[in-house]
Parts: sequence; C-alpha cells; structure tokens
Amino acid sequence: MKNKKNIAIIGAGASGLIASIFAKKNGHNVTIFEKNNKIGKKILATGNGRCNITNSNLKLENFHSKNIEFVKQILDTFTLDDTLEFFKSIGLLTIQGEKSNRLYPMSLQSSSVVDLLEAKIKELGIQIKLSSHITKLEYDDIFTLTINNQLEYDYDNVIVATGLLAQPKLGACEDGLTFARKFKHNIIPTSPTLVQLISDSKYLQQLSGVKFIGSAKLIINQQKITQSTGDILFTKYGLSGSTILEISRNVDIELKNKSSIEVHIDLLPQFTEDKIKDILNSGIKLNGILNQKLIPYILELAKNNFSQIPNIIKNLKFNITDTKGYDFCEVTAGGVDLNSIDSNSMQSNKQRGLYFCGEVLDVDGDCGGFNLQWAWSSGYLAGNSI
Repeated sequence: MKNKKNIAIIGAGASGLIASIFAKKNGHNVTIFEKNNKIGKKILATGNGRCNITNSNLKLENFHSKNIEFVKQILDTFTLDDTLEFFKSIGLLTIQGEKSNRLYPMSLQSSSVVDLLEAKIKELGIQIKLSSHITKLEYDDIFTLTINNQLEYDYDNVIVATGLLAQPKLGACEDGLTFARKFKHNIIPTSPTLVQLISDSKYLQQLSGVKFIGSAKLIINQQKITQSTGDILFTKYGLSGSTILEISRNVDIELKNKSSIEVHIDLLPQFTEDKIKDILNSGIKLNGILNQKLIPYILELAKNNFSQIPNIIKNLKFNITDTKGYDFCEVTAGGVDLNSIDSNSMQSNKQRGLYFCGEVLDVDGDCGGFNLQWAWSSGYLAGNSI
C-alpha cells in the first residue's frame, strides 16, 4: 500500500466523486468539499433526469480540446468497459437508449447514479463536507484550504474537480480556474457549448413551440462548419433541441469575432427536394406533412411562387445573434491547458501534489454521454494516481 496521505477533493460532481473512491481504495484519507448542500447536482440534471452515463460508441471525434492526444490517452486508461464494470461493482446496470448509443442507468433515474456513488463513498469512510466553499488554496510544503473564508485545513494532495461555468444554478463557478491561475497554469479561453441559439428572425413568435425531427447546418462566414439531424425546437428567442445543441460549439467565440452566423434548417431531411415536389403535386397538402404553424411562414416566404416551396422546406435560414450563455448551456468549452497536466496522472506540471479532472480542463464532448465519460476517466486517473 502507498504511504497514507490526506487528500482534499474540491467538488462533488462526477469526476470528484469517482476520484474520491479510487483515492480511498489506495489507502488514503479522503475528504470531499462541496459548495452545494448536496452532492452530484449536475449528475441529477443530466439526460433529462435519466443520466446519460456514457456512450457505447466512444470516438475521439466526439471530444474537443487543444490537445486531443492527451484526451485519447486518458480515455484509453479508463475505458468504456472499465466504466461499466465500475458501475456494476457499486450495484448499477445500464441500458441502451432506443435508436441511439447512449447508455443510461437501467432504472432510467439519475438519482440511482448519485445514490449508489454516495453509498459507496459512505461505505469506504470518505468524508463529505457540504456547503463548504473553498475560497482560497495555497501551498507552503503542504496545501492549505480556506473554507467559507474562515476555517483552514492542511492536505498533502488536492484534486480540483470544480467543473466550470455551465449552469451556475447547479453550483457552476470559476473557482477551478482561479486555483489554476494561482499556480501559473495557462487557461484556454472559455465559452458556452451545447447551448441554445438566439435569432433575430421576425417569424419566431409564430413558430414558437414547433418541435420536429429535422436537419440543421451551422454556417459561419458563408462556410458550412457542421451538420446534425434530430430534435429541433423553435422558441420565441430562437432555436433549441438536441440537434441545435450539437452544432452550437464555437458559436459564442465566432460571434465575439464578429463572424456572420446562420443556421440552415431542413424540415424534411428524409425527402429530397424533388420528392417533396412530387408529394405536393400528387395532391398531398402542406398540413399533411408539416406542423400547421409552419405553413403561413412557408407561404409568406414563397410569395405565391409555389414552385419555391420544396426548396424553402429544405432550406430555412435563421440569422444567429447570440447564445443562451452559461446559464443554459450544458458544458463549458476551454479551461485549464492540458499541456500543463501530466497525462499519466492528471497531476499539475506546475505544482507537485495538485491534480485536475473533469470539466475544469480544456476538454468538452458532444451530446450523448461523452462529457460524463471524460469525468469518469479523468477522475479515476486523478484519484488512482496518488
């Protein structure tokens, strides 16, 4: 067994919780500090309350970072199989979503994930200190944590698992970046991702509430950047739905760079333009294939030139003026530069004994369980390396 150490973990989210379990299994004294009044708040909110734990088709292309090879090494260290085996070991089985590779707890309740992690943590004797906001982190031969601006504790090692800026209502904050900067880490600029998009289209008021399976292309400076197909929702402010979230990466940054951004939507991606023309010519009505709310909008765009209707259906254009920001995004892009982290341990190259894991690092994934997989993998390595 390794020399017993006192380890502080800042943050009781996905990466912090799994890090605590493996650090404790290595024989250390482990204490988790959480600023919220309960653990795993963001886990509870994922997957519409079902918790999309991971994805059965993990690919590196579903992750984004300035150092993607680092990400590959971590995912190869604690794999999908390792993740499923870990959850099985604490009493949880997974089920695959219908028509997708997303994996959920078999109960389809995110509370199952948090409850079983908490049960394992209590079984191992790991301390959890709730409503404990770490306001200062210092090092002088040992780490000193200031909690709620008052109490101080000394630790041999610290794991920063604070998350980042996505959804402050769930406890998101910039603390992790503050700690990283103190120890001279470079920070990759942050931006909200997996986020709804705001448009100035005058038609949105009448389209609000329309939900459908469609295809969306992100066009930046008249160049197609990415495309996705799935749920799309028109709202009073703009565009939402999983498909919009999936194409939203870089929109915030590009808007700050004064780029021109549009989203082009195909209302019927299952049909070609010629097929739609044939359908309409056969006597099928617009309200026989489209939501009733869409029809006045399409007819207005066609300006009585009905031959244009198939093209309009395949190519609705929305100018994008903003995103819904950190309050509504699911993940933060950017974070602590991976070049200052040891990929064999998640330990800082700037300060011995300081570790980082989870969203605070410059890694973000697509929709579908990829961000939680990063949390499990990086959290495992941080906790197990000490």
